[in-house]
Amino acid sequence: MNIDSKLLRLVVVTLVIGITFSCQETDEEVAADRGVGSLTLSLDLDLEVGIINARSETVETDSFSVFVVNTESDTVASFDYAIDVPEKLPLPVGEYYVIAEHNRSGITAFETPHYWGKSELVSVSASETTPVTVLCYLANTMVTIRYSEHVTNYFSDYSTWVVVGHDSLYYEQSEQRSGYFSGGSIDVKAKLFNTKESQPIIVQGMITDPKTRHHYIITIDGYDFNGAIDPIDIQLDNNVDETKVIFSNTTLNDGLIAYYPLNGSAEDNSENNFDGLIEGATISADRNDFSRGAFYFDGHDDFIQMGDKLDSVFAGSDQEFSFSFWMKPDTVKKQIIFAKSSDTNCNADERQFHLKLTAENKLEFAAIFNPGFHHSHRVISSSQPLEATADWTHIAVTYNGATDEDDGLSRVSIFVNGEKVSTALSSVQGTLGAIQDGTAQFALGNQVNSLGENCGNFNYQGYLDEFRVYNRSLADTEITQLMSLNLSN
Repeated sequence: MNIDSKLLRLVVVTLVIGITFSCQETDEEVAADRGVGSLTLSLDLDLEVGIINARSETVETDSFSVFVVNTESDTVASFDYAIDVPEKLPLPVGEYYVIAEHNRSGITAFETPHYWGKSELVSVSASETTPVTVLCYLANTMVTIRYSEHVTNYFSDYSTWVVVGHDSLYYEQSEQRSGYFSGGSIDVKAKLFNTKESQPIIVQGMITDPKTRHHYIITIDGYDFNGAIDPIDIQLDNNVDETKVIFSNTTLNDGLIAYYPLNGSAEDNSENNFDGLIEGATISADRNDFSRGAFYFDGHDDFIQMGDKLDSVFAGSDQEFSFSFWMKPDTVKKQIIFAKSSDTNCNADERQFHLKLTAENKLEFAAIFNPGFHHSHRVISSSQPLEATADWTHIAVTYNGATDEDDGLSRVSIFVNGEKVSTALSSVQGTLGAIQDGTAQFALGNQVNSLGENCGNFNYQGYLDEFRVYNRSLADTEITQLMSLNLSN
């Protein structure tokens, strides 16, 4: 049989129940007259568990326990080991369940899967042979710890504790085995050591509701970012329902709705898969000279459009959201960095917001409340222009629609290289309101109409990298941390 190295297969236990009678006055016939039959058990167990690195573990038939239970939940027969099951078992005629189990204690340990299964209700009657199938499932949770290439190359020593209640397993640096857990939430704590630091970097998190019959492969991918570290990424084995859990010693993944590293593609690396479509923008080196780490926009017709997405984040009263990214403009001119701000005809009917650089090289965020020719809006600009420089600049913008102070000025905060800058209302029209739902497409590099077409003459000219969208207003300290993290990445 071919073994899939990542597949947790079902345990199939086959029991053949047989009661035979002859024309002579035998013990069986006498027993039948008394309402007693013979139960013949034939155990055929096929159990193959794919572990990691194509290793397999086979649990022999003899190691399973077998129980026969009546409809009153009374155990009428039990065997610690299947090898002890007799060929014929005296049993009253009636209805029964057959239970098969391996590693019944379910202790927390390496390579100790707990399997359990129960048959359908089986009727034992005279002169019949009834096959019984018991499907045994993994009854605890399988956890494997892996370390990324970054960790193995950068850190000299690393290890992980996995704790469930009062039980725990220590995964040392070279540990390849899988641990098995049951009984509640799973706490994970990793320690990473390098020769430059006297104290380890600690990353910890929790799986609050681990599932049985699931294999959690935990990959620890760490970088030394002045005390911050990339998250632990936890994914289920490919052969079970796909899910992803992020652990981090920061809050930078909380509310992360879309994340575009722009490393050669416009793929969204958050769990939401809001992938973009590249229109003309070209792959370029990033601020760390990684050759495929950013995108260049030519200032004429280049953009990356994500479609009409994220209205649940941007539209509605009291909404909060944030943007974080790196940029390096080529020139000083009026140019749109990103926008969700145009209808089918590139007019104003579907406008929601945009961020642009003015002709004076100031950052300007516009929030539009009732799109149309006579729309209401608030435009908040940085008080001072950005320095004309050839260096990359980290920009963050936060929006809090729940506040109406200062006629909307306090809704928007602008950060340059981790520092909040002073702002002013540069345009006020109509009544302060909420950003409305619309069909405008979200895009980087210019405003794009609802058909995905480039609009206007304000195309961005320069480089963009590491674009993030949050569904909350980031704290000042988080923005500083984002800027520091990306500087070192």
